[in-house]
Amino acid sequence: MWLIVAFDLPTKSRKQRLAYTQFRKKIFKEGFIRLQYSIYARHFQTQALASAVADRLGKHLAENGVVSFFFMTDKQFDMTRNFFNSSQIDCEEQKKPEQFLIF
Repeated sequence: MWLIVAFDLPTKSRKQRLAYTQFRKKIFKEGFIRLQYSIYARHFQTQALASAVADRLGKHLAENGVVSFFFMTDKQFDMTRNFFNSSQIDCEEQKKPEQFLIF
């Protein structure tokens, strides 16, 4: 299960920029990677874990901010196509989540 976080926070005043920075730091502390500006992703073992993190992050949203959480299965996420400078990059070249090895 993948959780995609997309947010839009105001940054006109110093106070708003501080709130934006704090929210981004919370996203990084939760283990998300940046896909694009204000779009982050993380892989979870279950939907329940992803939902709990979404609820936790949603409580820290700054005033006048907007955040959307998208829940995607591994299969849906694998169908993602990214283009850079008009060149398509295969999903195989993208960073895959690390797998745990249990003995």
